[in-house]
Amino acid sequence: MTKRKPLNDKIRQAVVARDGSVCQICGSKLDTTGREVDEMTNRAIVKYHIDHIKPVREGGTDEMSNLRLSCVPCNLVRNCKHGRYSGNAMIRPLPPR
Repeated sequence: MTKRKPLNDKIRQAVVARDGSVCQICGSKLDTTGREVDEMTNRAIVKYHIDHIKPVREGGTDEMSNLRLSCVPCNLVRNCKHGRYSGNAMIRPLPPR
């Protein structure tokens, strides 16, 4: 299995801006500013996820229309609970283009 490339910063920043730093699943406001590092492990602290609405493994793409901002708990619970594309609709509709 080939490892896919992570989303680039430009796309990540565009999703954060479009979604207004709000989790598109539960509606909570997210801290999307800067990066913090755990002093014990020297690893980045993940504050939010860029979620594929339809997973790449099921044919989803990295297009903006298939990406949404998600808090870590919502994205992890969604992935663990369903183990696959759950069909969850976005709570907040995308702004018109």
